[in-house]
Amino acid sequence: MNELQELYRDVILDHNRRPRNFGELADADRVIEAFNPLCGDKMTLYVKLADGTVTDISAEMVARKEAERSHDRLIAAIESLPATFALYDADDRLVLVNSKLTETLKGWAHCYVPGCTFLEIARCAAASGAVEQARGRERRLFPRIRHRA
Repeated sequence: MNELQELYRDVILDHNRRPRNFGELADADRVIEAFNPLCGDKMTLYVKLADGTVTDISAEMVARKEAERSHDRLIAAIESLPATFALYDADDRLVLVNSKLTETLKGWAHCYVPGCTFLEIARCAAASGAVEQARGRERRLFPRIRHRA
């Protein structure tokens, strides 16, 4: 990666970590709203003025269509995987699974409920008899649970 690409990446990452000039400006002197019918984006611009000079500016933008397209692409990519797939968030709660997982685990696919923790899913699977040897011993038999606990 060349220096310009590294700088660009660093600026983008920094802005994502610490957004600036984003969100509602409570004491704005002017509020301008715009809508792009081609892509569905809606933007609200907040401007604070002093003696005819802009002293602060902030914006809110809703990029609905792009978010929908990104979501659709993510789901399509996950569904195209040849293996089972489950996505968990930072709190170890299930976000989503692909249909391959629900097809493969027919007897206990009902345990994979978004929002449930991995431990709750393991307990459900054990209670449903899907993993008989796991009943009551989930933490010892599932290394991920032991690691996450």
